[in-house]
Amino acid sequence: MFNNLSTCRVCKSQLVDGGDVERAAQLDKFSCEIRNIPTKICPSGCLGNYWYWLDFGVEVFDALEPKSTNIAKRKLGLFKSRNFCRTCSVELQDLNIVSTFVFHKELQKGSELVFEVSAPSLTCPECKVCFLPPQSDSGDPYYVQLVEVIQKAITDNLIYE
Repeated sequence: MFNNLSTCRVCKSQLVDGGDVERAAQLDKFSCEIRNIPTKICPSGCLGNYWYWLDFGVEVFDALEPKSTNIAKRKLGLFKSRNFCRTCSVELQDLNIVSTFVFHKELQKGSELVFEVSAPSLTCPECKVCFLPPQSDSGDPYYVQLVEVIQKAITDNLIYE
């Protein structure tokens, strides 16, 4: 399922469990903080924390589950898709507001990742709740920027090769 990192890239010693770490990053209006990142370390004392498994970056992004209460509902219209509130089903407005959302993800290792995202959001004019827009496709510019800030956070001083 997941590819494990097993040896230190410097001395080739077998890696052991390290502590959980936190990472944060910001790009433009997007920022994120990721807590409880499990790591591996070299028992010989070589510097650096390793990702616990090679697919960890994908697992962080998967915390943005499309059915999350923090992500708007999308309905396809005749000419364009529209976004709706999950609470009252009113069409959302883009008021140029940056909001903070918290996601929790159970990791394969058994720990819980806490993923906090601050990003431009959509607002319900009725109940005033904010939502992240849903991803429209794999090249959605909003999610490309969000992936970039996530990537910056989890690759900073974490060895993943």
